[in-house]
Amino acid sequence: AIDSLGYSPVYRYTTDPDSARLRVSFTEVGTGNGDYVQQTFTPNGRVFQWVAPDTVGGLIVRRGLYSPVRVLVAPKSQQMITLGSDIRLSDRTQLAAELAFSNDDRNTFSAVNDGDNAGLAVFTALRHGLPLSRDSTWRLVLGADVEALTREFRAVERFRPVEFERNWNALSVPLDNDQAVATLSMGADGGKRGSAMLSAGTLQVRERYSGWKQGVDMNLHPGRWDLVAEGSYLTTSAPFTSDFLRHKAVLARRMTHFTVGYKDEHERNRFRVDTTGTLTTGSYQFYDWEGFLQSPDSVKNKWRLAAGQRYDRALAQGALAPTATATHYSASIDLMSDPRRRLAASFTYRRLSILDSTLTAQKPEDSHVARIDHDLVALNGVVTLDLFYEFSSGLEPRREFIYVQVPAGQGIYVWNDYNADGIQQLNEFEVANFGYEADHVRIQVPTNAYVRAFGNQFNASLDLRPGAAWSEAGGVRRFLARFSDLAMYRTDRKTGTDDLLRAIDPFRIAVDDTALTAFNSSVRNTVYFDRSSRTWSIDHTYQNDRGKTLLVSGYESRVRENDQLHLRWNTTPRWTVEASGATGRVASGSDFIQGRTFAIEQRSVEPAITYQPGTTFRAQLRFEWEQKDNAAEFGGEQALIQDLGTELRWNSPGKGSVRAAADLVRITFDGDANTSLGNEMLGGLKAGDNLTWSFGIQRDLNDHLQIDLTYNGRKSENTPAVHVGGAQVRAFF
Repeated sequence: AIDSLGYSPVYRYTTDPDSARLRVSFTEVGTGNGDYVQQTFTPNGRVFQWVAPDTVGGLIVRRGLYSPVRVLVAPKSQQMITLGSDIRLSDRTQLAAELAFSNDDRNTFSAVNDGDNAGLAVFTALRHGLPLSRDSTWRLVLGADVEALTREFRAVERFRPVEFERNWNALSVPLDNDQAVATLSMGADGGKRGSAMLSAGTLQVRERYSGWKQGVDMNLHPGRWDLVAEGSYLTTSAPFTSDFLRHKAVLARRMTHFTVGYKDEHERNRFRVDTTGTLTTGSYQFYDWEGFLQSPDSVKNKWRLAAGQRYDRALAQGALAPTATATHYSASIDLMSDPRRRLAASFTYRRLSILDSTLTAQKPEDSHVARIDHDLVALNGVVTLDLFYEFSSGLEPRREFIYVQVPAGQGIYVWNDYNADGIQQLNEFEVANFGYEADHVRIQVPTNAYVRAFGNQFNASLDLRPGAAWSEAGGVRRFLARFSDLAMYRTDRKTGTDDLLRAIDPFRIAVDDTALTAFNSSVRNTVYFDRSSRTWSIDHTYQNDRGKTLLVSGYESRVRENDQLHLRWNTTPRWTVEASGATGRVASGSDFIQGRTFAIEQRSVEPAITYQPGTTFRAQLRFEWEQKDNAAEFGGEQALIQDLGTELRWNSPGKGSVRAAADLVRITFDGDANTSLGNEMLGGLKAGDNLTWSFGIQRDLNDHLQIDLTYNGRKSENTPAVHVGGAQVRAFF
């Protein structure tokens, strides 16, 4: 298209198949460098809108952030070789040296600019120690380090500390020229008593950067005192003037029954354009201190009490002005003296006060985090209990999701074009009923929209095994020993309620709670009788999974509940009869996605018979009857599913296995199959007769290599057959 001002080409987004001619990729090029901005958000990506440039004083001023360009990735090659040595020149002197050569060809198909591919780096370190006296363990330690890199040197992996650029105030400086880092140090080393070092160093990048830094590093343990501290003072003269003063320290006194201490951290970073003293963007200052009282390190049962404050300053009118003050209190305990009973608990309270709301986007708030972790093994292993609980307050982000296509079988979701318009909509993505068709994954995209929320997490598991103590007993205890129970409960809740009792309660699992902003829970309990018996066993499982997510456009919730009774009977060593019956429900709700609100009650019965004469062959025949009824207020649709299936498996020890399966599924359904509800009730199949089949071969080529060949197919009435094949190679090292 051509803009009304004559700019061309201009790309416009459309879903009309008659007008959509191009698939355009956009790249973020920086504010003022592009002609497009993000307009909307769709299930499969962002939509960008043209923004016409302005003309100011005869110059074109662009107003966008994105441009319809994509950086082409050329074939590259990168090699590096290093040679290093540590040399002990004498009992007092050590020398370390390393030489590195790199070759970085950013386009192996082109000889253009190949002259800057090769780079060189050199590092040397010298240490010399002198006894301070004949009868003293203290030594005077002198050191010198030099590191030099040519501008062409490219390391394969990062070799400098993660905060190297920040430590030298060089985050905004391109370190793309010849570099030199040199440090001189002097200090004392007293062995177990600790050490103290002074240092002076410089970083020079030709035509880019110049900085000088002095530092101190102490780790001293005189008597019952401990002092661990580090600090530095940096000044830079190019490309800007700055000074960076920082330190962190811990001072502690070890008593007989406790340790008392103080720790703090301070940073003052000031940037100037010139020597006038006026500060510029990037300048800040903070001071953070804490006093603590804690148990000695040598005891098994530990505790700690602490309190402290943090003061922040930000740039205002060329100077650093107070912006916020935070006060915190914390307490913790960790009881580990008995390995069968462990209890850990902690609590932290933090109050943030904003002194100048024009200098920070943060809001005044009181936040807290409480945590309890308890493990218990009791009655000689009859009871195993694990508990974890955490309560906190903070901000919960609203979420955006996009669906990205991946190779079939490697995703989780599948796209069903319900309205046959060829356009992907949010209500058309479903969890794949057939794993080999799953060709989309859902990726969360960060947003800047937050809501205030209280959060709590609770995880609990209880394993009851009376047989651990009564396996050899008689009478009633022997009968009870045949039972076992495994229960698990997990919740992760974020709620905006003002009621503190509701906020800390982890057992509220109703997804229709309007105060919930994010929620996931899972409840599962299985009772076994004669679980390890070779003749027969029976078990009952109840499971309830719930979830609720706060999206940019509203809420989405999901409930899946199942109650199942399962019976196994080995009538002979070769024949096994199984039967299971289940009831449950599936409910879904959405504020903004049409067709995603339903409540399905379901019942099923599934008998099966298995023939296994040995370890190499197994055959099974099963039948499943299932009825699903949607709630009357959501449409009242009904589905009846009858599934007759068989499976054969051959195993060859050390060689591999072959598996073949087929199912004949007859479905009666009185609703619209081409909807999210239809997909849930039909399991990805169609009303009428359906046939599914699969075949797989697993072959061990040797001890370290395995190959899998799979084939899946299905055929429904009035639709063509679907055939999917795959191959996979596994290597074991």
